[in-house]
Amino acid sequence: WTPQEVQASVSDWSKWVHSQYSPQGAWNFYTDGALVSIPRAKWNAAVWENFIPTAGELKVSANASFEYCDTLQDQMLTEEEFIHCLSPDMTTVTTTTPAPASTVPMLRGSGSNLVGLAQLGSDADLPSTLWKEEGTLQCPDGYYRSSAIVWSCSGDSGMVRFFLKPVGDSLGVWIPEGVMDFKVHTYAQIDMDLVLVDPATKTHIVSYNKGVINDVHRSGTYQGTVGSLPLTTFSGDDKEPPVSENLTIAGKTGMPVVLGFHNYEKHSGSLDAWYSYTSLSPCPATRTGCSPYNTTQALDTVRSWSRWAQSHITAEEAWDKITQKKPGGVVPYYFWQHIWEKWKLRPDNESWQYSFHFIDSNHNQEISEDEFIAAFRIYQWTEEDIKVSLTDWSRWVQRHHTAEGAWNSYSNGANVIPSSAWELTIWDQWFPTPGELKVGQASSFRFCDVLPDSGLTREEFQRCYCMSGCSTAARATGSSGSSGGFAGWAGWAAAVAAALVLAALLACLLFRYCCVKKAPGKNY
Repeated sequence: WTPQEVQASVSDWSKWVHSQYSPQGAWNFYTDGALVSIPRAKWNAAVWENFIPTAGELKVSANASFEYCDTLQDQMLTEEEFIHCLSPDMTTVTTTTPAPASTVPMLRGSGSNLVGLAQLGSDADLPSTLWKEEGTLQCPDGYYRSSAIVWSCSGDSGMVRFFLKPVGDSLGVWIPEGVMDFKVHTYAQIDMDLVLVDPATKTHIVSYNKGVINDVHRSGTYQGTVGSLPLTTFSGDDKEPPVSENLTIAGKTGMPVVLGFHNYEKHSGSLDAWYSYTSLSPCPATRTGCSPYNTTQALDTVRSWSRWAQSHITAEEAWDKITQKKPGGVVPYYFWQHIWEKWKLRPDNESWQYSFHFIDSNHNQEISEDEFIAAFRIYQWTEEDIKVSLTDWSRWVQRHHTAEGAWNSYSNGANVIPSSAWELTIWDQWFPTPGELKVGQASSFRFCDVLPDSGLTREEFQRCYCMSGCSTAARATGSSGSSGGFAGWAGWAAAVAAALVLAALLACLLFRYCCVKKAPGKNY
């Protein structure tokens, strides 16, 4: 099968699927809502086999269609790859070389379907790997990428992806003054709106319902307080996912503007944007979209992040969660922001960008597994960190168990507690409160394993149990034993006291009835 035949066949299949399901509905149907990917065998038997082409449609082999959609070539289709193949007329590519900006017309979406996308030259389509960014992305030495688009004086075209937060606005890109003939085409699998804002006055220049240019008045010029925009055209609002919206600025921007997006969904999502412009003038000395890079600041920030991250999860577990255990997975530039913002104590809003530059050591705009794990482990726990953490754990465990009770529970009748049990049933079950420190399980275990022999004896365990303080008796015999002994002595003493009281009462009664002289004539 030729590439053109495979592309045409997948396009026919996508139209057939769209006649029955939404993209998300199709994914849920074919994966039974459980799989995180579709293997080749399932694609062949359950997906492609069910496609019955109509007259004029083409059906290539199942293997050819699968290999077409499996852009990472790992024998698995992720949700992203599957939905990409479901996007009519977006399905691929005979070249990955960006074309001159002037050859990239912006085509409007119609309803929930795309009429088409930009042509790269006379007979080539856009790159097939939608999450592989295209265009000028590199900054000169001493600078880091601080914008989705790195602006070039001679113009550029490419594709970038944005992460959209749930139910709210997300910043897309700052478009500087002096950009000529800017065009952008956006595509998303969620209900979103494209907006263009004047940062000086917060005025919505383009917005479907409250912009100067809107769903009713779709083109016009704009005069702001610091400059103006030439004729700007908006494609109009697209409400049904997949959503496609685009705009064109015909001429030179006379002021900086901000391109942003509003997500109406209750969950996060991503948006692909194809952009082009012909020039940027006057040409700045440093590329717009690049910021001065401070290596020391980046190192300190990544070390702080590493310290926080290691207190919650291992590097391998974190990577598996991020990539869904997909071989060869990477973290692209746009998605790093989503990961970084899990760290609530991050120093500033720009830290995700310069931390990405630090971790992406080969600067290919992707973080590999090796790069991620190296950064994740960059902070080394100090002896003081470990002592503080075990003291916090000690306070927690003492609220739930006596020393003897904790040993009996965690050792399960064995003579030692192995490192695996410490990791899974002891350290992993502790969730520190704000202000407490949790070091990695391996570091905490090594501290407690004094011998070291990969197992905690009763004495070693109780030494760490008592990090926050224990009585001498607790250290010697275990809190449970000492408190149990005390309880036994207390119970014995109480019983003796009760017996003495009872004896005294009996003695008193005997004395009254037997020994006291009774008055005559009375019945007792």
